[in-house]
Order: sequence, then C-alpha cells, then structure tokens
Amino acid sequence: MRRGKGHDVLVLINHARTPVTFTLPESTAASDLLTPGASISVPVTLPGYGVRVLRLGGSPA
Repeated sequence: MRRGKGHDVLVLINHARTPVTFTLPESTAASDLLTPGASISVPVTLPGYGVRVLRLGGSPA
C-alpha cells in the first residue's frame, strides 16, 4: 500500500501459476489504474502471475 495526497494505491501481485483471491472489505471503493473503467468486484481474483493496481477511495486518477 502506498499513501498519497487524498488517496491510497494498493498493488496486488500473484506470484503463483494458479489464481489467487484477495478479500477486501465490502465497503472498499476502488478504481483500476491499469485498466481504466474496469469494474472492481470484491473479492478480487487474479489469474496466475496477474497484477492489479487499485486506487482506493473510488476517485479515478
């Protein structure tokens, strides 16, 4: 987690070949910085070797 002015950035990395699921609080508002406009659903599942960069707080970059 990186903290900035008015927002936090959460980087999720799956170092495994198999999918992995990250559980975030239901109330987490986030936007995907690598795929603008992509919907964020909770929990977040990454494919093998997948990466998601989330801006927390719900406001787009």
